[in-house]
Amino acid sequence: MVSDQWSEGKGPVSRQDAKTQREEKNIGRKKAQKTQEGLGEQRKEKRQVSRKGAALYQQGLKDVESIVLPPSPEDNPDWFDIYQNYEIEAQRRDELKSCLSDNGIGTMIQWGGKAVHEMKKLGFTQSLPFTEELFTRLLMLPMNTSLTDKDMEYVCDCIIDFYKNN
Repeated sequence: MVSDQWSEGKGPVSRQDAKTQREEKNIGRKKAQKTQEGLGEQRKEKRQVSRKGAALYQQGLKDVESIVLPPSPEDNPDWFDIYQNYEIEAQRRDELKSCLSDNGIGTMIQWGGKAVHEMKKLGFTQSLPFTEELFTRLLMLPMNTSLTDKDMEYVCDCIIDFYKNN
């Protein structure tokens, strides 16, 4: 016997309708699971692209004495950096940033060039001279999945040329 609530359109009228609704929910769950699996694969591919990009920067800039590179993807098998950012320590950072900009290369100075302890609104009052000096040399190079190997080689060439000619 079907209750009044069910017969008034507030629920399935028959067992077949209930079965159909369960099947539709299962199909929806399977689609959501496949979507999540697909996104996981995309994230994995992006991590690999970023690590490949980091390796290209490492190879292209390893002989530039005026910069310090982050650890290479192959430096430590126990450490897995996805290289969301690729930040170098560069002598004459602001001049290098300007040169790269003039050559159509966008860079970024993280946190506006300030270390966390220098953000007075956070209530810090310490002076950390080494950290403050380090932040005057940090520069983030382009690092994203839309960059080609050729783009990254161009960035390396511009940095090499900058230090050779200045």
